Amino acid sequence: MKRLATFLIAVCVFSCSSKRQGIVFWQFQRPDIMETLIDDFSKSHGIDVKMETLTWQSGFEKVVMAFSSGRIPDLLELGSTWIGKFAAEGMLEDLSDAVSDIKPHLMMWELATYKGRIYGIPWLVGSRVLFYNRDLFKRAGLDPLHPPQTWDDLIKCARAIDALGEDIYGFGLNAGERYILYKKFMPFAWSAGGRILNHDQSRCVINSPENLEALKFYVSLKPFSVLDRQDMIDEMFKQGRVGMMISGGWNLKRLPVDAPQLDFGIALVPRHKKGAHVSFAGAEILVIPKGSKKAQALELAKYLVEASKALEVAKKVKGVQPASMDALKHAYYKDHPMERLLLEQCMISRSPPASPHWIEIEEIINDRLEECLYGKISPSEALSKMESEINEIIAP
Repeated sequence: MKRLATFLIAVCVFSCSSKRQGIVFWQFQRPDIMETLIDDFSKSHGIDVKMETLTWQSGFEKVVMAFSSGRIPDLLELGSTWIGKFAAEGMLEDLSDAVSDIKPHLMMWELATYKGRIYGIPWLVGSRVLFYNRDLFKRAGLDPLHPPQTWDDLIKCARAIDALGEDIYGFGLNAGERYILYKKFMPFAWSAGGRILNHDQSRCVINSPENLEALKFYVSLKPFSVLDRQDMIDEMFKQGRVGMMISGGWNLKRLPVDAPQLDFGIALVPRHKKGAHVSFAGAEILVIPKGSKKAQALELAKYLVEASKALEVAKKVKGVQPASMDALKHAYYKDHPMERLLLEQCMISRSPPASPHWIEIEEIINDRLEECLYGKISPSEALSKMESEINEIIAP
């Protein structure tokens, strides 16, 4: 009888465990935000999820090592500028035929697309808007109810605020930081009609009249600006020392806590006189590495991108919004107009091309922009060097 009981227990354990399947999910969001969502998914779908949290400081290197070693997760969150590299190297599952049911509900599919095929699912989207200090606007004789709409408005406001005193700056310009500077300059270039690569990505076209006009304007802001890292500019804005800056939604969470007396507003990024209010668009893309448990990973991905699930993350993070366009119908955005404006900015913004060489291209753009801002090279020299160096990288 004892042997029979042992056998029956073993059969039960095997049977029960075989019904539950397990997958590994690597992601970049705070664990305390994600744990409830993952637990709810596991209970409702019968799939155990082992979640590991990466950091933006070392995450890219860890992902590269994972693909090199073959020890990959089943579902992986990637920054949108990384998609081209891993798709081109054949590391990701082609999901083109698996997402027809959710495609009409999500934005920014172009960020998950490489050479006409879809290699990921947009989950969370982000952009940057213009933050401005209403008190400094009043002191400078500007209307705090009418933030700058055009480049001309922007420089006029920056000049007026900068004139208030030695420790007051009209605008915040970024420097000395990885992943940041090109995100601040390219919205001006895109608004002027500029591009980085041609349509088939065979050639760099950054040295154009449109981009030169944008870069000359961007540099013209320097006399009325503080030049520093984003965290330092954010801090100076909290102290009431910077009149305007282009920054992300994370400040909607930090500013009321860190600077409760600060009277600030947000607006769409100022546009070229003939262009649109373009900003940098980024997204968190859920991808499935080749060789993983595709069916179960796809279940989790489709669960996480649902409007209600993605909104739970967005509410707490503030710096991102759901990729689901259905989220705009949610009552939350009626009560949070600034976050709604962030979502609207996402919908009219642009992103870098999905090039497998983007990491190297980004570094070149950042380095030359910084040299230009520090006066080491002229705007025309900066663009000329960018184009020459980028063409060397993308040449077949």
